[in-house]
Formats: sequence, structure tokens, C-alpha cells
Amino acid sequence: MLKSNYVKFILLLLAILSLEACKSKKPVVGEDLRPRAIKNVINIHEKSFPEFETLSGKMRASVDGLRLSETLSITYRVEKDKQIWMSAKAFGLITVGKLYITPNRVQFYEKMNNQYFDGDFSLISNLLGVEVDFQQVQSIIFAQSLVALNSSNLRGEFDADKYVFKNTNPRAQELSMDIDAQHFRLINQELNFANRDRNLRISYMDFKNINESFYPGAIEIFGKNEGDEMKINIDVRSINIDESLSFPFEIPSNYSEIKL
Repeated sequence: MLKSNYVKFILLLLAILSLEACKSKKPVVGEDLRPRAIKNVINIHEKSFPEFETLSGKMRASVDGLRLSETLSITYRVEKDKQIWMSAKAFGLITVGKLYITPNRVQFYEKMNNQYFDGDFSLISNLLGVEVDFQQVQSIIFAQSLVALNSSNLRGEFDADKYVFKNTNPRAQELSMDIDAQHFRLINQELNFANRDRNLRISYMDFKNINESFYPGAIEIFGKNEGDEMKINIDVRSINIDESLSFPFEIPSNYSEIKL
């Protein structure tokens, strides 16, 4: 159990933050999509993912929940499929925490309580109430599905200028996903657990067009885990593509370890 709601907020916020396709013929509204049509929509959606080696920039994030109402400025750096680095500041001046994620490791420290975590993805999974790995954290940033899309397990229909897909897997984990029918961008995804009071909903409210690729510009996240609810709003202020980046991270020697 973490010692304070502030620590929970910083950890959850930083963990979650760790971002034009051709048009197709639209089916009739409400018409169920055939398996081939579902596969085609998914293929076009996946081809719309932005191509880059590194990504960096600044964002502003606010949170309501867990008896907290906070706003932080976030500087982020990403080397695709390899590492994610973030630094959070209060009032735009005071560094309150840093996060460093690689495919097999999560490291974090926060200055208010002089605490740190160095381990696997169990900490993030516990906070979200959903098991996640590096690729899934990265997927949130880039408006990609949290669950691998398998057309044989999907049912879908066209409704009001969007494709609506639902997938239920053997773990009783239901995914609902909305894809914009004009540009095939992910605009909403939601994970629900049938047997547990857990829910995660991510909505992409705006996109930035950079070099003919679309990157999320505004993200709204709602999480519920056994009665605890949290809402996070993210406003992406700047995005830099394929610049040379460094990822400095060192846990202070006098900090105490966060125990799960």
C-alpha cells in the first residue's frame, strides 16, 4: 500500500502518459461488419500509425480523484519500443517526480515523500487495475489499442461516422473501441472486467498533424479500481520528431523504496 494519495497520483499520472489514412466505402449505419471488412478497417488503422525513431515535447496534465485536484507540467522523451522518460513539475518550476520505463523495468522517484520504485510493471498494473506492459503504456501515448486486435474475436458495426468494435477474451476482459471513419484514427477505447469493479476509458479529443502523421493532442482518461475513481486530462503542448535525445535518470541515494 502506498503511503499517500499524492504518491498514487504522481505514479499513475506518469505511468499513463508513458501519445491520414485513405478513405473506404462506408456501410449503412448500424450494419454489422463482415469479418473481411473488420480486417480491412484494422489494417488501414494500423497503417495510419506514425513512423518515427524518437519523440519529445511538453504536456500539461490535470487530475481529479483520490481526494486530489492537481495540475502538472510534463516533459517527455520517447525512443520507440525502447525507453520512455518523463519529468513532472508543479507550477512549471518545481520538479516533483521522474519516471523511466524500458520494456522490462519501471523506475520512478518522487520528491514530496523522498520515495522511489525500481521493479517491473506490477506497480503500474496495480494502480490501473489492469495488467499492462511496455507496449501497452506506449500504445496509450500513440492512440493505439491496448489489446491486440484479432479480427476473429471482434464484432463491429458502422455507427455515426465511426467504426465500433467489441472484443471479449477468455479473461472476461471486454474491449470497446471506436475508430474514426474518415481518417481511421482511434478516438475512444474502454476496458471493462465482467467480474471485477474495474474500468479504464481513454478518449482522444484532438490530434496534431505533423509531417502527414497524426499524434494525439488531447487525451481524457477515466480509471476506476474497486471504488476508487480518477479522471486525467492531458493537453499536449508540443511534439518534436526524430531529434537526438538523452535519457538521464538516477534515483537519489537517500530515498526510501516503495513496497507493494
